[in-house]
Amino acid sequence: WASEYYLAMVRAPGAEELTLAEHERIVDAIAAHDPQAAAEAMHAHLGRANELYQQLTQPLARPV
Repeated sequence: WASEYYLAMVRAPGAEELTLAEHERIVDAIAAHDPQAAAEAMHAHLGRANELYQQLTQPLARPV
């Protein structure tokens, strides 16, 4: 069931580049042994991804 939302998320214009950049920030912070920066990068990434997921899964508003 989630695959339809996943495809819409990754096909959004610029989504792949943004996601890769977010992952790179997370990996770089881990490699630098900076848990605070890694946690912040992960929190930002998951927050953005969750917002997009919520937008894609909300029922469309019906015109009145």
